[in-house]
Amino acid sequence: MGDYFRYLVTVDCDLTLAALEELFRRSSDQFSIHGEEASPNAGDLLYGSSILGDIEINRPGEEVFDEDLDEQREILDSIEEGTEYVRSVLERVKLMVALQLTEEGHGAYDQIDPLWDLLFENCDGLLQVDDEGFYDSEGVVLALD
Repeated sequence: MGDYFRYLVTVDCDLTLAALEELFRRSSDQFSIHGEEASPNAGDLLYGSSILGDIEINRPGEEVFDEDLDEQREILDSIEEGTEYVRSVLERVKLMVALQLTEEGHGAYDQIDPLWDLLFENCDGLLQVDDEGFYDSEGVVLALD
C-alpha cells in the first residue's frame, strides 16, 4: 500500500480537524489529532501514543489542493482508457483530506483502513492511494498497475 492517501470529497461536507477526530473516534477512542498551531488544517494523526501520519484538510484555492489535483490529472493523462469517471470526480472535488503515513503508520493499516469507511459513510468521494489507484466505497474504481 502507498504511503500517501487523499480522500477527495465531492459534496458539501464541513470537515475540520476536530470533526475528523470525532469521526475517527467512532472507530476507536484511541484516535486523536494533534493540530499544528501554525496551520489550523494540519496535524498529527495518533493512535494511542503512536503517530501514524501527518493529516491535513485542503480546500479549493489553496496551492497544495490545486497542485495535488493537477498531479492526479497528469497521472490520468498517462493512462489510455477507463479514466472518465475519475476525471469527472476530480472536477467536482470540494475538499481533500490528505494523509501521509509515518514509518509507524506503515504497520498500522488495520487501524487506518476503517477511517476511509467512515469518510465514505459521511462525505461522498473517492480515495486515492499513491501508486495504487482510486477507490470508492465498493472497492477499486481505477487501478494504477
